[in-house]
Amino acid sequence: MLDTLDSLDMAKLKAFIFTYELGSFSLVAQKYGKHSSTYSRRVSNLEIDLGVELFVRNGVHLVATEHAKVLYHPAKSLLAEAEHFAQRVELCLADDETQLNIAIDSALHCFAPNKAISQVIKEFPATEVNIFSVNSTQVMGLMNKQEADVGLVLSNFKVPSSLMNNKLFEFDIVRVMAPSYAEQAGINSGKEVESALIRGLTQIVLSPLNELGVSTQNYSSRLLNVDNFEMAKRLAMDGVGWTNLPRVECEKELSQGELIEFIGVHEHNLKWSVDALWPMDKPKGTVATRFVDLITAQNGNPL
Repeated sequence: MLDTLDSLDMAKLKAFIFTYELGSFSLVAQKYGKHSSTYSRRVSNLEIDLGVELFVRNGVHLVATEHAKVLYHPAKSLLAEAEHFAQRVELCLADDETQLNIAIDSALHCFAPNKAISQVIKEFPATEVNIFSVNSTQVMGLMNKQEADVGLVLSNFKVPSSLMNNKLFEFDIVRVMAPSYAEQAGINSGKEVESALIRGLTQIVLSPLNELGVSTQNYSSRLLNVDNFEMAKRLAMDGVGWTNLPRVECEKELSQGELIEFIGVHEHNLKWSVDALWPMDKPKGTVATRFVDLITAQNGNPL
């Protein structure tokens, strides 16, 4: 077996795989370049190396042998692993991350971080990307323990000294409630609501932010704690209280009348922002930087 492995040549292996898939040397040449005789020679040399016939030649027609059928899938896997190895070598030479652990606040799913992640994976296929979708407090914990290389959280005021934070983008916040809850509270959509009336209603808030000291989100005297915007939205739609949501989180429900927007007296242009977190003692890598750039560009309003 060792002699067989020693004799393997990636160019010959590719020639075999391409020929098996396309059925002729001329078609391989048309698709991948080089002369058809180059692929014919490489396949012949591979047959000599392996000691088995891979194709029956019948003029310009090729028929894959049983040996070829047995070897095709392992050859395909071997080639994929070899290409992955080459990509990892390139990462090492470029000093890029071979692994990237991203911790994302689950409250931020409405900003589609999966799109930025998918693009990073396509651009850096050799980098192993791991995703932790957790709440704000847990993101901080993962970053503190250096189990994550970059974190995305709602902006807050309790970033540990071991971390750097960089505000990425702002987003619009809207106060919403179900029409039934508004009717029950005597609130007319489109009219400013007195602060005293709002404070007397049940507010659905993000508990992880309270744990991080962001008490500015608390407006009402009666609070219902949840750990993400999706749950807050669902409860608001069920008519159990009002909540602050990113506009992007509830645009559909607002347009369909499942939620209504309201504002307090003298309140305008409510905004919040998203932070990226980095370990203070670890430089930002190329892949992590690309991820942050992508999600910032994707959501606009960079700071």
